[in-house]
Amino acid sequence: MTELGLILIIAVLSLILTIMSSNDNISGNEKVWYKRLTKRGQTVLLIGLLIVSLSITQATVINRKETRKEKNQEQQRKTSDSIISSEIKKGVEVNSQHLFNDITLAFAKQKLKLDTVTKSIENLRDSAKTVIINSPKEDPIIIVREDGITHLLKNDSIEFKLNIVSTQAPCKIIFINYFCEVNFVDGTKSNTFLAATLLKGVILIPKEQPLSLPFWIYPKPKKEIDYVNIALVGKYTQTESKKEILLQDIYKYPFATKKVSFLASEEKAQFFKKYYIRNTL
Repeated sequence: MTELGLILIIAVLSLILTIMSSNDNISGNEKVWYKRLTKRGQTVLLIGLLIVSLSITQATVINRKETRKEKNQEQQRKTSDSIISSEIKKGVEVNSQHLFNDITLAFAKQKLKLDTVTKSIENLRDSAKTVIINSPKEDPIIIVREDGITHLLKNDSIEFKLNIVSTQAPCKIIFINYFCEVNFVDGTKSNTFLAATLLKGVILIPKEQPLSLPFWIYPKPKKEIDYVNIALVGKYTQTESKKEILLQDIYKYPFATKKVSFLASEEKAQFFKKYYIRNTL
């Protein structure tokens, strides 16, 4: 019964009670108290008890309504806080990624390289094999840009295309291996760790011209994929020197956003340690 219905019933019963109790014929002269009530008096008593009962019911309905209202408001606050926290975290991650890219390029212009695994800065001018201090050329840096990975779902496999770019200068590839870790929406990982050679042999990559490298996941997993971590490990050189430059980067590729990003330093170190990945042929 609704709160309004209870109010109307209580009002009607109160009116009837007032009219009936205004009549003097509600009690007699008997000595025993419960026998003093006439039939009209008994009716008046019954209506009074009914009003009390309905008033208690009305108070209970109001309390329940207020409780539900407070719970809904609390749930809305939690949902709002969760959305705000998620957006803040996303913004921090995006800004951190942009900052890392800017720092990497700035270091490269000074012929320095930030190694996120060992948390150290390497001087690219130093080499046990070749001295290039007087070389006017900048060292090339192989990267995968934000839109540098695409995928295509097929009946029995998933085809990936990975575009690598040599920034600052052209380079010659000695070899590039890839290692792919598949992460599913339910939080589990693939039991099969994919590893293969993408490139092997002396291959020239012009500056800022993407080189598309295909690879596949076969057979296609039955579970829905959340993202893949793709590690690129290899060696390359400048076009005019024999100095070897190590390639050791990990890229995260979410299937939903299709936006490539670097793995954080700690995650990268754990990844290489977990799979014992080395810069070897």
